[in-house]
This record gives sequence, structure tokens and C-alpha cells, in this order.
Amino acid sequence: MLTQPRCPECGLQFAWAEVVGCARLQRTTPLFEYRWRERPLRSLLETLLRALYPPAVWRCVPLTVEPRVGPLLIMLVIAGTATAAFDVPFTYAWFYYFNRLLVVSPVPGLVARLGAVTAAAALTWLWLMGLWRVHNCAGPKAKHALRIVVFAWVALLIWSWLLTTLIISACVGFHYVTKGQHLFLTCWSAVEWGVRAAELTPLAFLAWSVCLGLSRYCGALRGIFLGMLSLGLMGATMSVLVLVVAVGLYETLDNPCTHVFVENWPDTSKLIGRLGYWLLHW
Repeated sequence: MLTQPRCPECGLQFAWAEVVGCARLQRTTPLFEYRWRERPLRSLLETLLRALYPPAVWRCVPLTVEPRVGPLLIMLVIAGTATAAFDVPFTYAWFYYFNRLLVVSPVPGLVARLGAVTAAAALTWLWLMGLWRVHNCAGPKAKHALRIVVFAWVALLIWSWLLTTLIISACVGFHYVTKGQHLFLTCWSAVEWGVRAAELTPLAFLAWSVCLGLSRYCGALRGIFLGMLSLGLMGATMSVLVLVVAVGLYETLDNPCTHVFVENWPDTSKLIGRLGYWLLHW
């Protein structure tokens, strides 16, 4: 009964051809969530590669194609487990190679990182849905917001793993070639810049994917603003939760809850540390 291709509730413009042809698009799209039964490995690798460049994702899947929650969550679990399984032991090998000391097993670090990623992704989704509801009472379906969050965090996980692996490999290789002579004296500034790039670049791709998903995929008005606000609130919420748990439950900042932040977000952990010590002193 619509006289024009526009949603009467939220005002979203759409194309009738996409709505009518959504069944065909589900059969032709290369994404893992639709091809996981036919060609699981190939579709997974292709989807992960597309996630590294957000426009490649939102170019191949329109809003009219219904998201599938199960495969999306499976892809997030696979990406998180695989990157953590490779990254955490690799990082511990880095410390052992240079310090010849391995204090704890990598398994607790792996579990802690998976828990941190799960909590951060869930908070991103909650803030995304909440801000959208405030901004527009109709809002997207929870499935569409979940698709945005999954692809954004998959991009962050893969980019973080790639850059960390590259930096550690370069340092170990340089140390091996020069036989350990003056590594940190000659290259420490470059190593620090590389570590900063490994922290900030994945966050930039996370923000890019969320903002692009809201503006291009969902057609949200001021989608970039909503995306950046959601990520900012997610980071603030996680920082407050870590501070509350550290002070209220452990009564100290030397606990596993803050160690996860120290390993993954050192700058944020410094801010949490200052606030926590001030609160404990007060």
C-alpha cells in the first residue's frame, strides 16, 4: 500500500528491486553467514578478508538481506579464538626470548582476552541499539546492529593480530641477525611507534566499520556521529566497570581484571590506574 519506496516509520529510502531480489542475493552473496554450509572454509576466509576493508563488506550486502545471527556469532568466536590462540602465545614467546623468563602460562591470558573482547562487543551492541532508539524510535532490528558489531570487531581482531605479529617478528629477526647487539638502544623508539600503531590502527578500523555500517548499510541519519558516540560510551563503560570491580571487589588494582586492560589498552589502563589509586586513597 506504499505510494513510494520509503518506510513510513523511520523514513528509510529503499529500492523495490532489492526487496524483491533479496532471496537471489542470499544465494549469490559470498559472505560466511549464507555460505557456511556449502563452502565453510572458503566463505569464512573470503569474509574475513572483506572485513579488513569495511567498504568491501557493506558493498556486497544490502539492508534487505536478512542477517543470520548464528553464523555471525560463530564467525566472531572463530576470529576471536584464532587470533587470541596465535597472538597470546606469540607475545609470551617474545617475553621469553628476550627475558628468558616465563612467569605464567599463556592460557589465562587467552581466556582473559576472549572475555574482554566478548564484553566489549556486547557493550558496543547495547550502546548502538540504545542510541539508535533515542535518535529514532523505529530503529534497526537487533540483527542488523549485531551484523555491524560483528564485522567491526572481526576487523579489529585481525588487524591487531597482523600488526602485533609483524612487529614481534621484525624485532626477533633483527635481534637474531645482529646477535642481540644494541637492539633496544638503536631501535627502541621504532619499536614503541610500532606498538602504538598496533594499538591505534585496529581501533581506527573498528570505528570506520561501525560508522560506515550505520551510514551506508543502515542509512542512518548522522550515522558517523552515532557510531563514534557508541564507541566512546563503550570505552567509558568498560573503564568504569573495571575500576568498580578492581576497587570494590579486590580493593586493589593488582588483579586479573586490570591486567587485561594493561595488556590490551595500556593508555586506558594508566587512566584507570590514576582514578583507582585516587579512589583507594580517598
